[in-house]
Amino acid sequence: MRKAISACVAAIEIYNKPIMPHRDETFAMLAVNAWELLLKARLLKEAGNKLKAIQVIEPVTGKDGKPTKRLRVKLNRAKNPQTISLGEAMRRVAALPKQKLDKACEANIVSLMEIRDNAMHFLNDDPEMARRTHEAGAACIRNFVVAAGEWFDEDLSQHRFMILPLSFEAATAPGLAVPGRRSQQAANLMAYLDRAGDMYPVTAGSRYAASVKVETRIVGARNADATPVRITGGPAAPEVRLTDEQVAAGWPLDYAAFCARIRKRLPGLKINQAFHDAVRPMKTQPRYVFRRRLDPRDPKCTVYKEFFSDAAVDAAVKALEPLTLP
Repeated sequence: MRKAISACVAAIEIYNKPIMPHRDETFAMLAVNAWELLLKARLLKEAGNKLKAIQVIEPVTGKDGKPTKRLRVKLNRAKNPQTISLGEAMRRVAALPKQKLDKACEANIVSLMEIRDNAMHFLNDDPEMARRTHEAGAACIRNFVVAAGEWFDEDLSQHRFMILPLSFEAATAPGLAVPGRRSQQAANLMAYLDRAGDMYPVTAGSRYAASVKVETRIVGARNADATPVRITGGPAAPEVRLTDEQVAAGWPLDYAAFCARIRKRLPGLKINQAFHDAVRPMKTQPRYVFRRRLDPRDPKCTVYKEFFSDAAVDAAVKALEPLTLP
């Protein structure tokens, strides 16, 4: 069990390095190793620590070359006792009368095995695989912590068992990889991982999972008790009224300050028709622009003033930067 924990910690350590070639594949290899060790530890525990519970037993071959009724422990190339495969360990733990291997957890381990095998035999040169591996990996760590607690009463909180999110935006952005350029092997693997996640969806009472999606969001509120909301124009959305302080915090810039911030970051930029054409589409997006009546008390007031968020400055700079290039 201690060795299983060490392998899982090593998998997390490798995955959480910001720049680590082959990190997704290495994580899968170490995570699968961790599960194989943990499952075999469970079988040993159930058998009173008798090693034969995880050893491969084979019939002794007679002088005529045929198997006899006598049995022996099969030896590996180094002449050491050979232990059962991960698949066999999963099958035996799943057949135990109590605290058997959960089906969703089993599907997650098989998903990691597929990622590992694909890395061994093919080239995982597909950015979208990073998201799939993270989803399987997040579920793997969660399952491992739960199983260690249930099977061995082991608290793993001291090890900070967690894998970091992919990023705020890049690796989870739609259209990251062009499907037409995807190898058939990668497409087959990702389809398999998707099926495993769909077959065992996470529910409120789930302790184990085949796949876990982790979302990273940026929220403006600093209050820990604040209720997170997303701005939407949907007709069925509940109405939320923002205070003057909330508007000032979320959209602190008037038009003059908005232009000044952009020109500070893009020296030499001209406020011309090209500028207005680039900024105009942003005004329809609530995250960038908040339109407020000059007289909020008068529902008939048709004169509005626009306020811009810091995110609007970033988006505008990205759109206008080509205009400043020589």
